[in-house]
Amino acid sequence: MTRPFIPFPIFPPYVYWRPNQLRSFPTNLAVADRLAQIDPAAHPFINLWYVDRYMNWIAHNWGAENPHCQYHSCIMGLEKMLNWSFAHGLSLVDEKNVWKREIRCATQFLDFYLKDTSASRENVAAQPLADLAFKQPKAIGFLTDAELEWVLKSLPNFIGVHEFRIIEMYLIMARYSGRRLWSVMGNARSPGLLDQFNRRSDGRWVELRSAKDGWLPLSPHFDEVFGRYLRYLNIDPLHPLPSIPIFPKDDRSSYYPKALGRILVSIRDALADSAAGSDDPEISSASEKIRGLTVMLVSRKPVPVYSR
Repeated sequence: MTRPFIPFPIFPPYVYWRPNQLRSFPTNLAVADRLAQIDPAAHPFINLWYVDRYMNWIAHNWGAENPHCQYHSCIMGLEKMLNWSFAHGLSLVDEKNVWKREIRCATQFLDFYLKDTSASRENVAAQPLADLAFKQPKAIGFLTDAELEWVLKSLPNFIGVHEFRIIEMYLIMARYSGRRLWSVMGNARSPGLLDQFNRRSDGRWVELRSAKDGWLPLSPHFDEVFGRYLRYLNIDPLHPLPSIPIFPKDDRSSYYPKALGRILVSIRDALADSAAGSDDPEISSASEKIRGLTVMLVSRKPVPVYSR
């Protein structure tokens, strides 16, 4: 019986990515071993070689502010395309095999390939084909204010006090900050800091939304939770905030999006079961939505501008 093809990671995390390497290709021996097992009809090595050249080329267009995010976005599409070609024994550089689900990524890659090889063929991915059937995105919706309030009140039943304070603040930032969550939270090398929020003389918390919009007030619900979180950290909200990470690293773990997402996944089934048994019909009817709880269900963009 033929074993089904199992997609595998091809590109390293951004911190380990070294463009324009002069060493043997590919440098990762595990990836090289997997490529050797692919149907030769897919030309796995030459396809990956051209994709690697494309990565080195397109990286020059990335901004200096968040290259790690642009790298991650780029490799997601490229890895899907490569694994699709490996699974079907088809070569990416044969233009009959344009993968429909990643048309933009395919367009950019094939444009680079044709120019790099001085080929005169038309980029068939540049214009949607007549028989190209796109899957319509499924709306995931988001938690209503009442549903989110119920989730926040229920969290202490399933996690400890420390994790509750962390998760509560994480979800409130996702809900009410007008900026992208990765911009607010940062990453392991450059974590988001508490002092990105300022307290006005009237007690309202504000954030620098953009150079154009300036400092804008956050939701009163954010003010309430943030003040409570600061007091939990023994920080006086009446004084200028220290320049420390929003979620300080402790002896147990570091609290970054992936780790926080794992905490949500670990408790969402229990939350959903509890919601299903609620006497409130709005909450009980939302139990399956809560069973799929992620930060995306909480985030609501664009965030309304609250009264100044």
